[in-house]
Amino acid sequence: MKWTGAASKGIFGLAPATKSVATVPFERGAPLMNDVMNFSNDDLQLIQTLMYITSVLSISGCLFIILSYLLKYKEKRDFTAKMVFVMSCIDLTDASFKLFGTMGYTRPWFCNIQGFFMNSMGISGVTWLACMACTWYRWIVRRDDELKLQSWFPYFVGLAFLPSIAESLYLGFAGKYGPAGFYCWIGDDYGEVRVYFFFTWVFAAALAIMTIAVLVWLDVSRRTKSQENHEATHASSLIFSKLTAYVAIFLVVWGPCIVNRLVQFASGETLFDLFVIHIVCNNSQGTLNAIVYGGVLQAARRAIWGRKHSVTETHTSDETAGRPTISFLEPETPGITVSIFATTFNMGEGPPPADLAQWIPLGHDIYVIGVQECLPLAELRAATKAYLEAGMGRPFVEYSREIGSKNTMLGYHGYIAITVYVSEYDVEHDNFHMPTPSKSEVNCGKTLNFRTSNKGGVGFAFRYMDTSIAVVSCHLSSDTKGKSNTKRRNEDAALIWQSLHLSGGDAMGIEFPLLHHHTIMMGDFNYRLARFHATPQTIVDLVEQAMAQTKKWPLTMTPPPTSASTAASTSSPSSFLHPRQQHLSPPAPTTMASSPGSATSHVRTPTTTMSADHHIRRFTRRTSGAWALVLNHDELHMLMEDGMGFAGFDEALIAFPPTFRRIRETSLLTAMDVAAAYSLEVPNGGGVRVPSYTDRILYHSMSDVEYDLVCSEYRCHESVETSDHKPVSCVFHITTRARRCRSIVMEMSAVDGVGAGQPPWTGRMTDIEGVRDCIISLSQLRWTSAIKPRASDDLAGKWDDPAQYEDVELCTLFPLPLEDIFAEQRKLHQLAAAWHTGLAGSPTAAEQSKHLSYLRVPWNTAREKGFVHRCFAQTKRHMHIALDIRSPTMTLGQCVLNLNDAFTRPNIQTTFEVALSAGGVKTGMLKGKLVFRVGT
Repeated sequence: MKWTGAASKGIFGLAPATKSVATVPFERGAPLMNDVMNFSNDDLQLIQTLMYITSVLSISGCLFIILSYLLKYKEKRDFTAKMVFVMSCIDLTDASFKLFGTMGYTRPWFCNIQGFFMNSMGISGVTWLACMACTWYRWIVRRDDELKLQSWFPYFVGLAFLPSIAESLYLGFAGKYGPAGFYCWIGDDYGEVRVYFFFTWVFAAALAIMTIAVLVWLDVSRRTKSQENHEATHASSLIFSKLTAYVAIFLVVWGPCIVNRLVQFASGETLFDLFVIHIVCNNSQGTLNAIVYGGVLQAARRAIWGRKHSVTETHTSDETAGRPTISFLEPETPGITVSIFATTFNMGEGPPPADLAQWIPLGHDIYVIGVQECLPLAELRAATKAYLEAGMGRPFVEYSREIGSKNTMLGYHGYIAITVYVSEYDVEHDNFHMPTPSKSEVNCGKTLNFRTSNKGGVGFAFRYMDTSIAVVSCHLSSDTKGKSNTKRRNEDAALIWQSLHLSGGDAMGIEFPLLHHHTIMMGDFNYRLARFHATPQTIVDLVEQAMAQTKKWPLTMTPPPTSASTAASTSSPSSFLHPRQQHLSPPAPTTMASSPGSATSHVRTPTTTMSADHHIRRFTRRTSGAWALVLNHDELHMLMEDGMGFAGFDEALIAFPPTFRRIRETSLLTAMDVAAAYSLEVPNGGGVRVPSYTDRILYHSMSDVEYDLVCSEYRCHESVETSDHKPVSCVFHITTRARRCRSIVMEMSAVDGVGAGQPPWTGRMTDIEGVRDCIISLSQLRWTSAIKPRASDDLAGKWDDPAQYEDVELCTLFPLPLEDIFAEQRKLHQLAAAWHTGLAGSPTAAEQSKHLSYLRVPWNTAREKGFVHRCFAQTKRHMHIALDIRSPTMTLGQCVLNLNDAFTRPNIQTTFEVALSAGGVKTGMLKGKLVFRVGT
């Protein structure tokens, strides 16, 4: 049979078919396509009945998922639910058009419409299934948070629908739609078209799904093995079963369909049994999805036997009177000090200095080297490692990361890079742990609509003993043609703030400075001495005056290189565990500048407002009399003072000349004229350029550990003359606790007695020393917004109005990833909880799990009734809970609360009032009450 009606008039042709077949598809006993398939009427009626039943069941399953999603609490509509919802809409459309059966056989216009939707929804369906698999890969393996996953949604929609619609339109205009069994699709005469235009998509989706399933399975297995407790094993088993079901559904739905169509194409015959299996399986997508993802069986079980009573606390309670107030904190362990040498150098595409001793002194425990515009990156790293190992007499482990390119023809100037060197002994003995970040680099350059890596930031986060430290090297936008680009620099800084996710666990959108005890951020920030629009000569004169008043600065500018013998005897935290070295005590605090030269020392002075936590510290510029007039012009200090960038960060006293823009091969150590050392004009008539402190090192500490960090030296290295910048370095002494970091491996006490050949320890989470059922209750929450959310009219400076914040949520993260010995398994519990409950699950199903570290609730609910975060965690010193107030599209403000007081005085409310920030900008204040107690 040749069916040509659709081809004769194009996609919406109305001409009748040139050859008619049986045209009463839904009347009992009608001879359906007997001239095509040698089936009896009874066989055809059976097939027709099965198609009706399976289509109706599939439609019912799709409607169940769609209604469950629409009726679901807004805060429970996570990204997985959104993806399942779209998939069900696709399946609903496909199954609905199948119900029309062969109605289009005598109506070419309708046959084209039916064929268009059958083909486009089929391709979109398999593509969307691959996108769902990609979502789980991004969620589990790449550790994307909810906001990041939401950003992928438009790309998934475009990939799933645009090609399928374009292809299906082409097939319609080409007249390829016609009878295809019991409905219109790509006609039986176009077998090759089916293979190339449809089944290629199915095969590609199958390959993608199976590959991604294997990658997710491997990552889940790794996480489970790293934790080795009953809860992790149970969660992974549930995930494996869902992954298996996911792959099995795809094979069941599409396997028989592919086989049947290929048999038809190869032999020209249709096998009855195979055709029946094809119809039943291909029409069951919606039903299977409702069972696996929609939770229809759980909903039916609850409808029959009723909902089980939940003992989970969802709101706060004041029933704390009479409860014991015994501290859950262990005694304070001895403190040791780690010496960190951090330096940033914009190399200006030049070579590294021939003598690294002019730049990098020996004798420190950890070296953090940040560079920008670096072309010979590999050579620099190799030379630095060799220099440290030869000078300090011990091997070092190198951790490196970079963005950028050496291809200067494309506008790149080299790499933006960061390298961390730490003693091999510390790594091998678990004193140092570097987790795998979910996102360790951010591109900030702009070319058309794309972000390029000529500007941006890279970073690491690591634990040394019991202290979490983040380090970042960045290069922000520069001025263009003499015009200030301060706004663009602020945007770059905010993008880096919000996009870097350095923790090994899942940060869930919490910005990286709030997740680590200490953060060091360095680089070429490009902020200028242009606050008051001073001329270059004015700045030069001020620098000359400062240099003249600082009589000893040339002598103290660059310290002599430390000898190998001196370095070997230098105290270090590595010595705490090494038999040949001794304990260290923290360096004696010194205030402000210890010398009138460039080497400065700084410790923080105590704040006066303390409660459960205190405000983000208002930045106060530290100036020496010699350099105060110069620094009055600094854009970065103005930004920090106004709370418009780098909120909560600090900078040591600057007592050295501006580091940019220098004339290469010159030094103020020998120059008689300051102006002769700076390039004060922009080439090609671009205007003038003021000398500036573009190269900076800032640092941030959480409130309860801020006195554990001492900045003992902040200087530029004037004798390095290979670039138009001078390197800047800072020496930090950080006091940490004498406890080995166990971020991946369980506490040693939990695995005592496990030897070679014995099975791994598989106890419960609460069997680990110090792990308890932690209940953190927040109440009487009040939020003052310093910004104007997009959906509001006038909220700045007002106490929150519930009517204005219907879509705003309060999200909590406890413990923080690098404070959490169960960090590697938290994501498993999150995914397992989502898959176990389905779309029709209980609204509090996720909250009933004590294994989750991340919870969210509508802001109005938290404001009116309070909020309880409950999970298994260690009760130890320097634990924190992160709070995030966010709209569907952006973070409105984040903060962290330290829990030392709460752990010390359980069952007693403490008051807190903290500043909120987003992207490094202060956005408001949050106050309330917090109480900690232990569940029974």
